[in-house]
Amino acid sequence: MEELSAAYKEQKLDAFGLYCYGLVLKESQKETLSCPHPPHTVLIESILQFPYNWSAWLDLCEVVASQDSSLEEQVEQALQPTLATHYMYHFFCAHLMADHHQAHEDALVLYERLYEPLPDQPLFQTSYLKSQMGVVHYHLREFEQALEWFTQIQDPFSLESKDVFSNILYVKE
Repeated sequence: MEELSAAYKEQKLDAFGLYCYGLVLKESQKETLSCPHPPHTVLIESILQFPYNWSAWLDLCEVVASQDSSLEEQVEQALQPTLATHYMYHFFCAHLMADHHQAHEDALVLYERLYEPLPDQPLFQTSYLKSQMGVVHYHLREFEQALEWFTQIQDPFSLESKDVFSNILYVKE
């Protein structure tokens, strides 16, 4: 950890090195070991350098959810100026709302906005987004809509949220 800390101080880590260092710090924090740097700051730096690393966003989400709300405000202030219009930031916000804050209605609004077909954003009609819409509807106990979203998924190899889909089928008999 000392070598990573030294490399971090000397700014020798790229986005993926920062991500790995953030993972080490996150796990050290779980074990209540002393961390030379807060994991959220390192993960934020990684995301600012390369915002397409979804794993970094998920780990940042886990760190934020395990702390108090003031940390969430710090993260928002750090990311907003640069990434407020970036779609990965919106995916992160929706994920944070749905999985950690139980704000399913707000997450649904964000997911619906991301799902809208725009000429310059055709990739958002993905099985991942459809499964997330299904999961949010499931948590809102809107089983018909959830079932519709899951049946739209054409990828037979997608295992994303199949447990939720199975529960919906069981409830719907």
